[in-house]
Amino acid sequence: MKASKRKSSLRRTDLRRLDYRYHQRRGCGSVIELPEVRRVTELTFVSPPVSRGWGKGAKPPLPTYPYSYVLSVSTDGSAWTDIIPDGKSTDNPTRIRFAPTELKFLRITLTESKEDIEGEFFGRARVFRIPWVMREMVVWGW
Repeated sequence: MKASKRKSSLRRTDLRRLDYRYHQRRGCGSVIELPEVRRVTELTFVSPPVSRGWGKGAKPPLPTYPYSYVLSVSTDGSAWTDIIPDGKSTDNPTRIRFAPTELKFLRITLTESKEDIEGEFFGRARVFRIPWVMREMVVWGW
């Protein structure tokens, strides 16, 4: 994972190459490590939907954002504090805001599993597993 800083009214750590793809299962998670301890206020990322076909009669795309999660933080990577114990996402991009918090590590853990969906893709039967995708992650703070 590579982090870089950009000049703006707020400093941010921009993690453009993050792409976690796995099925949404309770307990799955990701840890983000910043280069040093920072005061952080927001985490945003894009979760592009998965298409189930195009044209007339195509079913709507599958959302890939985390439906429910716990957001935890740490300054040393071993002692964790849950700052959002019952987070919910309802849209893409996901924007998680919280009170300014000193941290070096962020951990987001799914608290709900998503069932597979049976359907069609270009006329063929297919089982769609709901992935969790995070791209263009930005950690906001100063």
